[in-house]
Amino acid sequence: YVLTPSQTVPTDFTYSAWYKSTAGGFLIGSSFYRMIAIATWCGGAPRISFPTSGNYPCDADTATYISATTLDGKWHHVVGVNSGNTQTLYFDGVLRGPGTKILNTSAGTILLGQSTSNGYFAGSLDDVRIYSRALSAAEITQLYNLGSAKFNVTPALPLTSGLVGWWTFDGKDVVNGVALDRSGNN
Repeated sequence: YVLTPSQTVPTDFTYSAWYKSTAGGFLIGSSFYRMIAIATWCGGAPRISFPTSGNYPCDADTATYISATTLDGKWHHVVGVNSGNTQTLYFDGVLRGPGTKILNTSAGTILLGQSTSNGYFAGSLDDVRIYSRALSAAEITQLYNLGSAKFNVTPALPLTSGLVGWWTFDGKDVVNGVALDRSGNN
């Protein structure tokens, strides 16, 4: 997993990640309850959850989520966008779940592949990005198209406006077991 320095995420932000898993868990966790999880513990089918307030990805009052049958061991792209009090989920480049929730504005750390209390993500992550703005639908399509072509190869034309964290997990970007932030902000 990757632990980022403590930071205040703005009201408008975007999380983007490619994942491959058969078991789920937290793709992006945080100490201030903004996360993306593939929750297998909510009862029923797994769900991709994007809670932005509260602390539980199964809580419909604090989480925007979509039902997911995506634990197939294949690569998938998930994006959570927060714009004001509106959260939107995209899955494999397609808009899947808008919602309106109250945003937790606390500062804290962001964890890739882990939450603060619920263990590690059981799978692989690639091209994880954090933006300090809400990406448009066209930009999310661009991210999906950039990443769907290849894995373990850094995209040639990265979308960088507002990029505050970018972990490619490519071989050259992992040094002594540490994934390097390629956003230019650290």
